[in-house]
Amino acid sequence: IRLALWSTCRLMRSFAAILVLLVPTLARAQSPYDVAPLLESLRPEERTRVPGQAHVTATELPLYALTIELADDLRTFELDETVWFTNRTGHALSSVVFRVYVNAVSPEPLVELVEGECLDNVSCSTSMPSASAIVVQASRPIADASRLRIRLRMRGRLQAIDPSRTTLMGQSLESLSSLSGGHGTGDYGLLAYSDRVASMAAFFPVLARLRAGRWEQADASTMGDLGSDALGHVSARVRVPDGVRVVATGIEDAPRVIGNRTEVFVRAGFVRDFALAASTRFSHRDRTVGGVNVRSWFVDGHEASGA
Repeated sequence: IRLALWSTCRLMRSFAAILVLLVPTLARAQSPYDVAPLLESLRPEERTRVPGQAHVTATELPLYALTIELADDLRTFELDETVWFTNRTGHALSSVVFRVYVNAVSPEPLVELVEGECLDNVSCSTSMPSASAIVVQASRPIADASRLRIRLRMRGRLQAIDPSRTTLMGQSLESLSSLSGGHGTGDYGLLAYSDRVASMAAFFPVLARLRAGRWEQADASTMGDLGSDALGHVSARVRVPDGVRVVATGIEDAPRVIGNRTEVFVRAGFVRDFALAASTRFSHRDRTVGGVNVRSWFVDGHEASGA
């Protein structure tokens, strides 16, 4: 009888272990993205050095693949974003949180979530519990080292600001006014339209900071430059009216004309921020410095500042 009981208990423990092993988690089957085109934004000697300095494999970093449709008047846009996320926390996650940092400092939200989904036959729900946070809740745990692809559709508008705010004096006064109370009083024109120039920064969802195993969905202070400070890759297809020039972080392919619109494809590897500007008023000058081609963009009529 004792032998039978011992055998039964051992069998139950084995069965319990099997049950634990069979708890479904997101697998590690998804193939990583092709990082080679993104690394072209780095100098050749940096392409092997930077990953070592960052202590990360290039394909472990998140990739934000953006398609941006900027309206003809440059005042509104639609964004289709696909994110490649790798869980590098060392433990399973139940959710992934993104931040839209421009909404954290704007008097009213400038960017809104239209819809979201997980790809590769993964089920999840997407919500925007606050103006600057998007929560993607997976139907099953996201295992350590597993990959998840998330698609987010957003729409936004550019705040119209007076050109006086874009001057050095105007920006300085705005910075000084934010020193009282520990909270900023303006967004410095992060997502703004002024004098036929569109400026777009901190406008697309990026992974939130993860502190002590918890996603950071709000900020204790909005002073200074908000952002996750984490490295990532960005590829962006920016579609603008014909005749509009796009200036962005990273390297750009030659513009393609599609109907009455122009598409510019931008790639940026190992970056902490990504921003772009668009206008019919842009000109540029090029100069080779230390073997590197430096391109300086400026608004027509301000050639001296671009020299």
